[in-house]
Amino acid sequence: MVNSHKTQAHNHAHGHVLSEVQGRLGLITLNRSKALNALSLAMVRDITAALLAWREDDNVLAVAFRGMGKDKATGDSAPFGSFCAGGDIRYFHQAALAGDPTLEDFFTEEYTLNHLIHTYSKPTLAFMDGIVMGGGMGIAQGCSLRVVTERTKMAMPETNIGLFPDVGGGYFLSRCPGHVGEYLALTGEVIGGRQAVAWGLADGYVESQKLNRMWHTLAETPFESGAAAERWIATEFIA
Repeated sequence: MVNSHKTQAHNHAHGHVLSEVQGRLGLITLNRSKALNALSLAMVRDITAALLAWREDDNVLAVAFRGMGKDKATGDSAPFGSFCAGGDIRYFHQAALAGDPTLEDFFTEEYTLNHLIHTYSKPTLAFMDGIVMGGGMGIAQGCSLRVVTERTKMAMPETNIGLFPDVGGGYFLSRCPGHVGEYLALTGEVIGGRQAVAWGLADGYVESQKLNRMWHTLAETPFESGAAAERWIATEFIA
């Protein structure tokens, strides 16, 4: 079981990764809305630490991921609306110019996190609302249940900066039907939620207005297993 100190250490009120256990679920919120939840090295490490702790915690049956967006009326951070825009390009640029060795650490640890999610021993749920690109795809595509909405904007835009589709793109894009994966890899084209489902990059589509209720139900329901939590989410899908 995760001790209270470790659980508390992951749950910073103003941190860029908020992780907490509610009910039988481990909940991870990417909380860097001003940067569209772009991943920093510290965020990669915080997510990894939470997943490793929960993997050994029998009280945690499954893990769910979401991002923070911005409330259109107030401009304040609000749940959902953006998942993750990828790695922090500004950091990459500055680190490369400065010869910062943590740049190599970032990619090593990000890819290790992607592998951890792909091979995780418990169900993992990704709420892919809003922008889901690059490193955000690396997190979401490893999850066992991937939910998209009418606001989803999905892409692997690394080609535009001269990089190959990383974070496992060679794996999940190659499993799209026909030549769709090659097309997305070469063009970096942005696709919507329904296209993502049709092309095997998401498992189900829901209206974004349902997301808050779904998240709170996951947290409050005493599911008997992680599979039961997955099944409940699946009942909300729109074909």
